[in-house]
Amino acid sequence: MVNRHFHKVLDAIIELEDKCLVQPNGLQVPLEIQNHSRFYPYFKDCVGAIDGTHIRVKVPVVYAARYRGRKEYPTYECFGCLHI
Repeated sequence: MVNRHFHKVLDAIIELEDKCLVQPNGLQVPLEIQNHSRFYPYFKDCVGAIDGTHIRVKVPVVYAARYRGRKEYPTYECFGCLHI
């Protein structure tokens, strides 16, 4: 029963996506990056990011537990920036 209601809420959120969320166009650098010397030189041309993506990895069996997440196989969480 909870599963059914959960999916109804998700469906409603997906329907509101076009009305409530505005995707960046990639032409403007956010002020949080532009005004911070720690980030601007590295992210000034960034048009998108891959954050929290888990990639399947192959590691020795003794280290596999360190890389285990929700899946039955080892993964590594990565962060990347897409540049123009």
